Amino acid sequence: MRHRVHGTNLNIDTDHRKALNRFLATSFIEKGYAVTTLAKARFVRPYVEKLVTKAKAGPTSLSSLKASLNTRFAIDTLLHTVAPKFASRNGGFTKMSKLGFREGDNAPLAKLEWSEKVDYGKSKEKGKEKESVKNKVVKSGETQKASPKVAKVKEAKK
Repeated sequence: MRHRVHGTNLNIDTDHRKALNRFLATSFIEKGYAVTTLAKARFVRPYVEKLVTKAKAGPTSLSSLKASLNTRFAIDTLLHTVAPKFASRNGGFTKMSKLGFREGDNAPLAKLEWSEKVDYGKSKEKGKEKESVKNKVVKSGETQKASPKVAKVKEAKK
């Protein structure tokens, strides 16, 4: 009998389940969507809804969000991009659509996404600009220094 049994355990232990919840929520908030199994999508959805409700309260809930999400980027995105978009809405921030079945194990898949379009333009562009500048510097540095390293390795093998 299911007396006083609440929630799902996903057949994993408590710490693993909490970590999975945090990582799925962080990934979902950073990308704007998450493709996962139906059970995991149903599991993380209320968690994300509660996080959005907390973020709508503003920076006063920052410590709670820090404990609930893994990256600073996810917290900033939630506070500055997602929460203002849903300021007038009381709930139903996410929607879930079934995608069919996964090929390998026939697990039902679902896509979790925001119920309204959220523009990630500014936050994603800043991250991409930093990465591209770093990659250009690293690539140019590698091309200049790569040939002597290769020569040393070849000499060492002989």
